[in-house]
Amino acid sequence: MQVRRVSQFLLQKQEDDIKTRNARIARQASHRQSLRGLLWRTFDEPNSGPVAKVISLCIMTLIVVSCVALCLESIEELQERYSSFWMYLEVFTVVVFTIEYVVRLLTCPRLGPFLKDALNTVDLIAILPFYLELVLDFSSSGSTMVRAVRLVRVFRIFKISRYVTWVKMFAD
Repeated sequence: MQVRRVSQFLLQKQEDDIKTRNARIARQASHRQSLRGLLWRTFDEPNSGPVAKVISLCIMTLIVVSCVALCLESIEELQERYSSFWMYLEVFTVVVFTIEYVVRLLTCPRLGPFLKDALNTVDLIAILPFYLELVLDFSSSGSTMVRAVRLVRVFRIFKISRYVTWVKMFAD
């Protein structure tokens, strides 16, 4: 009789441990899901909260600064005089745009629709030239190729449409 009670106690303890562990795993998964959803809304929906509004305002400002810099950099005198500044600004903007894109990519609810979305494609096209210049050696193909790749950076102005609701209305 005593052995039976002990075995029942041990079985019950094992079942309780399994239930506790499963509940802990479910809570952790729920927390990850909620954190993932929060990050998605914060980075993809500018009106989802105050932090999202600040992030979208910073991104919009950076887009405008990047586009103005692209125009100013095309003036030969300014390009030569401030070449280091343009380079550092380009690195900074691309890093921020890349972080934004990667966070949205990793937290999106469904990958297929994310990759097919036109605005996400524009975001990717806006940062790709920087990485192409890093990976590919353009020295042998001359400055024409460099200019062509850099011209694609103009797509950054289209990034702003993600944050301006009246442009979204026309995109839909």
